[in-house]
Amino acid sequence: MGVETESFSASVKNRRKRLSLPKLIRFVRYFSNWPEVWSAYRNRQPLPAFQVRGGIILAHGVGDDPLYLFREIFERREYIGGGFYTPKPEHVVVDVGANNGFFAMYLRWRAPGIRVYCFEPGADALRRLRENIALNRCGASVTAYPYAIADLNGTGSLLQQTESMRRSLAIGSGEITGGDRVETITLARALELCGPGRINLLKIDIEGGEIELVSGAEPKTWARVDRVVAEIHERKRPGAGRIFSAALAAAGFRQLETIWPPSNDGCQIMRASRL
Repeated sequence: MGVETESFSASVKNRRKRLSLPKLIRFVRYFSNWPEVWSAYRNRQPLPAFQVRGGIILAHGVGDDPLYLFREIFERREYIGGGFYTPKPEHVVVDVGANNGFFAMYLRWRAPGIRVYCFEPGADALRRLRENIALNRCGASVTAYPYAIADLNGTGSLLQQTESMRRSLAIGSGEITGGDRVETITLARALELCGPGRINLLKIDIEGGEIELVSGAEPKTWARVDRVVAEIHERKRPGAGRIFSAALAAAGFRQLETIWPPSNDGCQIMRASRL
């Protein structure tokens, strides 16, 4: 019995090593501080800030899932991959639901000098977003606003969730553990804050609030926007995909596609372009 137990234990250890190897390879590939990241990961300790090869630093904290976010944004490129959008230094991007700023930092990593306007109402996520802007010394080109985008200019209750990226204004978007009053603005007002030029990409990830966003945006509001990518939370808000796609079609976007990423968690990515 003892021999069988030792054999089973050795088998489990070998399996864990095989499963861990791909993650270690990714850490080495992407992070210049991979020894610290790997050590913390292996010992189930809080992960340090990621020092991405190429000079980007990604700070994160309690309530974040940094490895999930990194895979989604940097590795799988779920928002812009497949030839949908290529960041360029002269472009302007609006990030609605910016969370801790990983997507904004990814854009900076790909195209230094790109102009990014971030909207993030969650207090903790906003602090980390501003921390990432400071750490990467990109305050001249990345701006953070503390507003939620909805159908009205006013106030709303941001529902508390265990994970920062799950926070939403949408009713019925998960177990509620409290709420913070936040200022809401319409998409039209948000784009006014971004200046008068073209918006090369509008990214939306607001955990079900996409219904209110499009409900408060007239077709003329979209006229400045070349491309839209949105995470659609159909499971939380049944009919969200239909409502969102209809709004974009009415606004003159000709190319619409929906993809189901590996990490979709019941969500879908909707992309649209007028180019």
